[in-house]
Amino acid sequence: MSLNEHITVNLTQYIESANPQYAFLITGGWGAGKTYYIERYIERQNSEKIKIVKISLFGLSRTSEINERLFEQLHPILGSKYARLAGKLAKGAISFGVKLDLNSDNSPESTVSAKLDKIEVLDFFSSADSKKEIILVLDDLERSGIPLKDSLGYINELTDIVNVKVILLFNEGEVDDSQKQLYRLFKEKVIGKTFEVSHDLEEVLTDFLDGFDKISRWAPEILDIYRKSGYKNLRKLKHSISDFDFLCDHVSDDYVANTEFFSCLVTNFFALSIESKAGAITEEDLRLNKPFQKVGKTGADQKNFHDIYFSAGQPLYSGDVWANIIFKGRFKDINEQTSKLLFFVKTAKQSTPGWIKMLNFYELESEEFSDLIAELKQELVSLQDTDLRVYLHKLSIAIYFSKNGLLDLSVSDILSVAEEYIEKYKDSQSWSESSLSGSVFSDGGGYGYLAGNDEDFGKIKEHICKVNAKSFEKGEAVRQKKASDEMAVFIKNSNIEDLSKALLETYQLVPILVKMSPEQFVERLINAKNADVKAVNDIMHFRYRDNVYTNNVHNFTYLKDEREFWIQSQELLLSRIDEVLGLKRHLLTLFVKGTVTKFIKLLSD
Repeated sequence: MSLNEHITVNLTQYIESANPQYAFLITGGWGAGKTYYIERYIERQNSEKIKIVKISLFGLSRTSEINERLFEQLHPILGSKYARLAGKLAKGAISFGVKLDLNSDNSPESTVSAKLDKIEVLDFFSSADSKKEIILVLDDLERSGIPLKDSLGYINELTDIVNVKVILLFNEGEVDDSQKQLYRLFKEKVIGKTFEVSHDLEEVLTDFLDGFDKISRWAPEILDIYRKSGYKNLRKLKHSISDFDFLCDHVSDDYVANTEFFSCLVTNFFALSIESKAGAITEEDLRLNKPFQKVGKTGADQKNFHDIYFSAGQPLYSGDVWANIIFKGRFKDINEQTSKLLFFVKTAKQSTPGWIKMLNFYELESEEFSDLIAELKQELVSLQDTDLRVYLHKLSIAIYFSKNGLLDLSVSDILSVAEEYIEKYKDSQSWSESSLSGSVFSDGGGYGYLAGNDEDFGKIKEHICKVNAKSFEKGEAVRQKKASDEMAVFIKNSNIEDLSKALLETYQLVPILVKMSPEQFVERLINAKNADVKAVNDIMHFRYRDNVYTNNVHNFTYLKDEREFWIQSQELLLSRIDEVLGLKRHLLTLFVKGTVTKFIKLLSD
């Protein structure tokens, strides 16, 4: 039996009643599945005798707009956006007979008289020759812009005067304190039955995953993550499924085919997506890798994301990569980042590396293990591993087997070798180009450390991560300085094409101008050709245009840190504008007082 069978039985009894004169309420938190339940019910219940019409009040500001939505539902052709546009052009001027196709079979049963600018709800329910009874479902009452008093009065009129059966989908917990008395009186008079919806999550998830072929087999993993989150919001779960499908479109099929990788991708993504949609993980925290780090005690209102989701061999990518995916919908580098994961690390013979075999030592025979442990010892002392992630696994394996009497190197010897390794590679290009996550338990590539709970390994891992982070910061500073210098050169050398590519493609959502010197920018702008001043103006306008979004946020929102660059550039230009004469002076005046002023206001807002 379905968890909501009792609601279905009572709702069917309500619909079949001759004249109940009360409304039927289905309640529950936002996203708890009220809409999902009623839509499944409507699919099963519409018949020759009844037509259930569902209307969302979200975004409506007047009760007359409910009538318009109802009109659109009952007569989809005359209610279409084209008909409504025509109606606005001839507003109030046309009065005509409207055929309402209640059966949706192109056979009109009812005629009402209406004006496009004044559609009265009574018109829909007063026809004597209608073959169907209309049942009205009003959804999203708590998210409507219609004053609650007006909405409740409208519903009261429907049930009490027009004798319409009304099903309300409404989160009672959203009623403001100042209106609770009003709602209580309304409920006593108008609401006959109240039920709170609940769901069999496996059944709902199966329905949500219908048509998502790449994801459907991972339903148990998704369900596990959803339950771990503790949230009860089916809308957000459904949005996450859609977002993940979009991500999959950008990941190479060769990587998707790797079951181990894809399993981690599923669990990583849904954990971060659900928590971010709930507001528990911010973009800033994610870029700082906070959800991946083991923490001490947390408060009653805090979550230990590491222990909940990331203690068993995750995360796949760094916080920056995940932040671009989750918050910005950017997948540009996803395949490059995935190619670096240890799932896809191969030896020359394309065989499984020895350290991976040793992670699964319980599958090894003694002879093979002896060969592998000897090989591991030689690799450690030779300091040949350039991939820091692989090295840390070997370090972890060595400490584990040393403490279990299976490696003839003491822990102090292993730690001494590790210090030599740090000294050798701390200034290397590989360390300056990649940064490790702070997790002691996993490599950020899907494999857990064998000595993840060992105190000695934890300390040396933390030390290595700190040195690596400093190396990466130095490398990042050099890379960004190089990029900003290149842009300055683009202006100086009239290389507008490269400047455009950098600002509108490579660093489209990255505030790279914070790394550029306002003094250099102004100097080169003053000495640039007039045509190049115009080109720079156009490029900047395009960079901060207000009609382009990423993740439902204006693109310029991600560039807010560039505000200070423009403030300083504006001050410098105004102080030097008298140095320039003629048309160039006019062009720079337009740029600094018009364009730059607009950018500063935009980024301030």
